[in-house]
Amino acid sequence: SLPNSLIKINAYAFSNCYSLKSIDLPINLETIEEGAFSLCKEITSLNIPESVKVIGDSAFTCCYNLENLTLNEGLLKIETDAFNSCTKLEYVFIPASVEEITGGIFNVCHNLANVEVSSENKKYVVEEGVIYSSDKSILVNCLPNKVGVFEIPHTVKQILPGAFHGSNDLTEIILPQGLVSIERESFRLCSSIEKIEIPYGVEKIGEAAFEECFSINEIIIPETVTEIDDSAFSSCHKLLTLKVPANVTVIGEKILGYSNSTTLLVKDGSVAQEYAISNNLTYELY
Repeated sequence: SLPNSLIKINAYAFSNCYSLKSIDLPINLETIEEGAFSLCKEITSLNIPESVKVIGDSAFTCCYNLENLTLNEGLLKIETDAFNSCTKLEYVFIPASVEEITGGIFNVCHNLANVEVSSENKKYVVEEGVIYSSDKSILVNCLPNKVGVFEIPHTVKQILPGAFHGSNDLTEIILPQGLVSIERESFRLCSSIEKIEIPYGVEKIGEAAFEECFSINEIIIPETVTEIDDSAFSSCHKLLTLKVPANVTVIGEKILGYSNSTTLLVKDGSVAQEYAISNNLTYELY
């Protein structure tokens, strides 16, 4: 157990404590920082006291044996990947006090069949295994056990980072008109998707947005896109060609990862052509 005087647990304080089986969090604790308990593989039960206001990015990621998680009233903010790969979780209740979720928090939690949000929570709702903002303009997290084809509601204008990360059983995701950007790791490890059409109006494709989409063989990028970030299409081994619009002026490092199988289709004199040449990538003009 930890002293009750403790108000913050620093980043990675208990990370990789493989033999840690239980932890009694102190009653005055307010902040659990990034990665604080990541890879504490033997923890099976966790009660977050009502004093805690913030759970940081990846705070409990890869706690593979965590089965029982209690989030108490008083919690205000949960950051991206907080419970990533907690593969034994089956049920989580999000209290009314939660005001901010910064991205996918239950990615790769393949046994998590049910997330319930308090009916008194004014910020978030859950519908058919998907967490949304209360007005459904923001898609926060799709539970990774969702299967088949999923058409994102037309009300959604923003998809948060990591929202679909690890949704291996989705075969198709239909994106709505009105999106402005594809955020970091939004569709990472959606390994069964074969095609994605990015809607007109999207301006940016974030870092690792489609990384490890192993089955994808077609990605349609609209002319409105101006930026493609690092590793956006890394490890998309079945993607034989990728047409990059001439309007793309910012391209990050290794957008294709280390793959030699994808041919970039580019405009003559474009930034994409310069990128292909400087990175020794195969390209063709269109």
